[in-house]
Amino acid sequence: MRRFSRHWSAKFVLALAIVGAGFAFHGARASADACNPTTEFGSVTNITVNIPNPGSYRVWSRIIPGASNNTYLLDVDGTNCYIVGGSNVAAGTSWQWVDFQQGGTKINHTFTGAANSNHTIKLYGTGDGLQLDRVIFTQDTAGTYCNVQMGNGDNCANPPDKDPPITSFAQPNKDHDTVSGVYQIKVNASDLESQIKTVELLIDEQSKGNLTLSAGTYNYSWDTLAPGVANGPHTLKVIATDNAGNFTPLTRPITVANGKPDLYVSLVSKSPATVKANEPVTFRAVIKNRGKLPAAPGVVKFSIGPFVQTVSSSDDIAAGDVDFQEITLPTPWSAIAGNQTMTVTVDSAGVVAESDESNNSYPLTFAVNSVDTTAPEFVAITTPAANANLLDTNTQTITATATDAGTGVSSVVFYDGNSIIGSGSKSGNNYSVVWSTKNAATGNHTLKAVATDVAGNVKTSAPVTVTVSRTVVPDIPGDFDRDGDVDFGDLTTLSRFYGQSNKTRADGDTDNDGDVDFNDFTTLSRNWTG
Repeated sequence: MRRFSRHWSAKFVLALAIVGAGFAFHGARASADACNPTTEFGSVTNITVNIPNPGSYRVWSRIIPGASNNTYLLDVDGTNCYIVGGSNVAAGTSWQWVDFQQGGTKINHTFTGAANSNHTIKLYGTGDGLQLDRVIFTQDTAGTYCNVQMGNGDNCANPPDKDPPITSFAQPNKDHDTVSGVYQIKVNASDLESQIKTVELLIDEQSKGNLTLSAGTYNYSWDTLAPGVANGPHTLKVIATDNAGNFTPLTRPITVANGKPDLYVSLVSKSPATVKANEPVTFRAVIKNRGKLPAAPGVVKFSIGPFVQTVSSSDDIAAGDVDFQEITLPTPWSAIAGNQTMTVTVDSAGVVAESDESNNSYPLTFAVNSVDTTAPEFVAITTPAANANLLDTNTQTITATATDAGTGVSSVVFYDGNSIIGSGSKSGNNYSVVWSTKNAATGNHTLKAVATDVAGNVKTSAPVTVTVSRTVVPDIPGDFDRDGDVDFGDLTTLSRFYGQSNKTRADGDTDNDGDVDFNDFTTLSRNWTG
């Protein structure tokens, strides 16, 4: 229940605040006036209203009906008594405006006397529980009553809201305040008669849309570092609009003062990690803006010894963000053996006005290794021994030792004559491979190991001669792999080629008829040793 008052240009309104925030009729007491109730349930007396002009006025009351009562008595000057409300008041628990007496007759009261005369109003309850918080008297300048044709609402059942919202800046809280970075604009907005519909923000007369209501204030995050926001004066304007269409514009001058950009090289890296003389190298610089405003890095200078190469960039680096620039050498620089220093400098031409014009270089010192042209100094086969006799039914592990004091051994490959046996597995300085002598021809074989370092230099071991001897194996029908047993391995061979023609004994043909068939299976079964 609210205290209510307003002034309209088209009509005059008197609003009565009934006992502070409102009044509920209850209890019983005797009274005597124009209304002269036999029993009344509460009263409000000694209310004086000033009428600026004599004439006829429509009387409005805002009430909530009681459980058993929907009327109250209105006494004007002790001469007129109106029974306000009645059966036409809808039952419910919400506030509603009534401008009629019991039976539905409109309440039109004529005030007489001089202009600006005072008149006495008294209110009496007629039942228990009716609540009342406003009584208003309306008259337009033409002397006709408030109605929809006059544009003042639905026959004044809901008197129109003409009051604009109440608006203030919570932040910034003073004119010409200085702001920077991402700044939170906060606005207070309220309306006595209806509700706030929107609160629009304009910055330098450019709309930023409606503010967001949060924690009781309307808020907007303004990024003063965004492109187009210059340092210096700006104007904030908010327009609060209520549901009735009333609006209040409010402006506040403000000053943006962000710091300058501050570009510097935060890191320089190279690829590959290990640099060798005369090999290409890629240098990568990380450039950061630790200032307050965005800026392009301008000219980035890469210098190493007498060589200088520049890279230009027009892309802005946002405050706190990074950018990357890189070059690949040689062109025309070639890596020279020894310690070298690559220095990268940002804004070397001084085209960006920075908050700190120093400390914008970064040196990277690194070693360049000499080119390795020396073969591994040692490679020799240690197993098997020279002149070893190897059976053709076995496998033989060949081992070699290899070392390189330069770039290091990258691989050791073993050979039988000119045929590659395989690349050795490394264990310390030892490299080994398994050689199947079963597939080797009977007789002498020359073994050698070839070691290659990381630079591609090669060294071959001294040859080691070994002899492969054929193992005498009993000729057992069904022993296809000639290992001296007729077993699962032979059964697997026969199964693989069973039913095929043009096969040999090694394929499961025991009777040399070229076919692998049931006769061969019978022979294998007869000689099975398991």
